[in-house]
Amino acid sequence: MFTAFNILNLTSKAIFSLIGVAAIVFLLFNVLPGDPAKLLGGKHADDSQIEMIRNEIGLNHSLPVRFVYFMNDLSFVSFKKPGTDHNWSEWFSIELGKSAEVVFKWPYLGKSYTNRTLVSKMILDALPESIALVFTSLFLAALIGIPIGVYASQKPNGTLDTLLRILTSFGLAVPSFVAAILIAWLLGYLLNDYLGLPITGSLFKYDVYKGKEIIQFQNLILPALALSIRPMCVSGQLMRNSMVEVLKKDFIRTARSKGLSERKILFKHALPNAINPVLSALGGWMAALLTGSIFVEFVFGWKGLGSLLLNAIDYQDFPVIIGLTLVVSTTFILINWLLKLIMPYFDPTLLNE
Repeated sequence: MFTAFNILNLTSKAIFSLIGVAAIVFLLFNVLPGDPAKLLGGKHADDSQIEMIRNEIGLNHSLPVRFVYFMNDLSFVSFKKPGTDHNWSEWFSIELGKSAEVVFKWPYLGKSYTNRTLVSKMILDALPESIALVFTSLFLAALIGIPIGVYASQKPNGTLDTLLRILTSFGLAVPSFVAAILIAWLLGYLLNDYLGLPITGSLFKYDVYKGKEIIQFQNLILPALALSIRPMCVSGQLMRNSMVEVLKKDFIRTARSKGLSERKILFKHALPNAINPVLSALGGWMAALLTGSIFVEFVFGWKGLGSLLLNAIDYQDFPVIIGLTLVVSTTFILINWLLKLIMPYFDPTLLNE
């Protein structure tokens, strides 16, 4: 359905968006007041020590030069002088004479100011927890929101439809951290004797008896439920509105005139044509939930990207903050790019959008 030109056009837009995000993030964090070298040196560092730290982390260069180094580190294809060490995770390199070398590598996000650990390693360690939380939240949102929207559309402005609109409007108005606190208090504290769901905990826990990490799915239920409320309300409203429009179409009236049952019309003909906006919205929520999970992770003690970001903000660990910002932004751009490639196969009318 897509021509090579369409794919190239979408890909070029995604690449330029990524470059723009990287430039904005770099400028934003380089015009903020404060000196990272003084933060790294501590209270007892003298001027010579601070200057050494500035040289080590590259703050002795001008802003344009630092931007070039920053983009060189982020790129999959970078340049360096032969024999120099940049802490890059290299795939292979090609020498361009004695003065330059082309390196194919993973993007380099720098090292943490607080513990000098690679930012990429810190993000990769926390990423599985956040991915599990986000996908479980989206699954709950689709599992609950879509059926409610379908059945509410059967009688527009009826009792169930009115109740749906009231509840979804309330759910969209409640911030995630408020929902997390209410769910933790109600399901994790008041009903703990009946449900047995822990308020705090993470997905992985080291078992000293087994000598390995074990997965604790019960810790996932409450934070996933709290995080799924807003996308659940969105999917419910979208599903209801889309189904109401589809049920007015001519092919639905034709199906009814042929004597097909309402159940078959609903699930075989109406639902496949109405679900595209919901799937697109849920895909777009994926990246948004990575950032929206910050306060939810804090409430439930979840050790994901949100917890990592809060700790980085607390200690003014700019490389970690920049790395997380770039990862979330890149995820959002790539998901939108992928959705634009996939959705026209379900809805051909989106091809020219």
